[in-house]
Amino acid sequence: IEQFETILKCDMIDLKKLKTLAFNGYPAENGIRSLTWKILLNYLVLDRTKWSTHLSKHRELYRGYIRETIIKPGLISTSESNVFDHPLNSAPDSSWAVYFKENEVLLQIDKDVRRLCPDLSFFQRETEYPCSEILNQEIGFESLRKRIESTALKVESRIESRLTGRLELKHQNKTNHSLTTYDINEYQLLPDGHEAHWEVVERILFIFSKLNSGQSYVQGMNEIIGPIYYTFATDPNPEWRVLSALSKHNFQLKPVKCSIFHQQIDYLSHTISEHGVKPTSEKIQAIIKFATIAAPIHAGASHSQTFSQLKQLLITSPLFLVFPDDNYPVISTMDASEIGTGGTLQQNINGKIQNLYDHSQVTSSTQRRYDPIELEALAIWLCFQRMRSYLLGRSIIIYTDHCPLCKMMNSSVKNR
Repeated sequence: IEQFETILKCDMIDLKKLKTLAFNGYPAENGIRSLTWKILLNYLVLDRTKWSTHLSKHRELYRGYIRETIIKPGLISTSESNVFDHPLNSAPDSSWAVYFKENEVLLQIDKDVRRLCPDLSFFQRETEYPCSEILNQEIGFESLRKRIESTALKVESRIESRLTGRLELKHQNKTNHSLTTYDINEYQLLPDGHEAHWEVVERILFIFSKLNSGQSYVQGMNEIIGPIYYTFATDPNPEWRVLSALSKHNFQLKPVKCSIFHQQIDYLSHTISEHGVKPTSEKIQAIIKFATIAAPIHAGASHSQTFSQLKQLLITSPLFLVFPDDNYPVISTMDASEIGTGGTLQQNINGKIQNLYDHSQVTSSTQRRYDPIELEALAIWLCFQRMRSYLLGRSIIIYTDHCPLCKMMNSSVKNR
């Protein structure tokens, strides 16, 4: 068991080693047999990190097969037939002729799978993960169960006459059981909205027969698919049951953000495993010589006093910002350099300056090449952009230390 677990837990499974180890049999413990079968039958790829993506892709493909081979023909059979393709149309290539021929195959499959592995009650029990597409009858298609029920209990076998070439119909004896007649208490169907395991096998074989029309269904295939399905469906691995439950409820996962089939994962600075949740080791590592390194940052009385003074300055006037008074004009003071631009917005209320807004911004590489007069004008423009909500509808007084700006509006040159 340990050898199997060592191989199966690797991110990249060594197929050669697995085949060699599985040559003498597979242990059933811990879901090893089921997982080994899935890999050897190419149900799973060798790269464990791609299992989620691989399964999602193939399950969507299987749902597409269901829509094309069961739901779509079921919709046609319940709709009104047109003149060109009537149920009584004798043309061998008509859709109804194909439909009736498929019913004959379906009846044979139904007969075989209902008595699949009679020594096991498993196939007669309800599956925990029925097919949502099949059970959804809102669109009103004819399911396989309805197709079998609607087929005549008396099966007429056609025998081609060697002499006349005509088709003669031979009715079965009324006392004989037909292909769809069973004992009253034998293999009863589950109520609507429920699905037995043998119905899942029936659907698989029917889809196979339609996708492989040249071979179709051959008696005995049910005995091949039965043990494989049983091994897969009884997998005790809880991780696979979680994936099946998510698939049942159409819950979508993003593989890039998921860690599946891992014994331990790190999430939000915590390590989650079967033993519980604990902080990751990186978050609780000890800092060597921490006391010596951190000694200079220890605050004494003088440091605490300095911090309190700075805090008081930041939360009191004049640094503390106040709301504007609509009865007074606003004063905007700007300045600029090659490094950056900045400005303040203030009001002079009864001889007391109150701060309304502060702005500063680093200049870009292009702006650093501006002339001084352009930088000063840029400072005014940037501050007006940021202070727009304060400036709208108010009288504005602009203070600048660059006198040429005062005469710029009266200049006759308009290209700068």
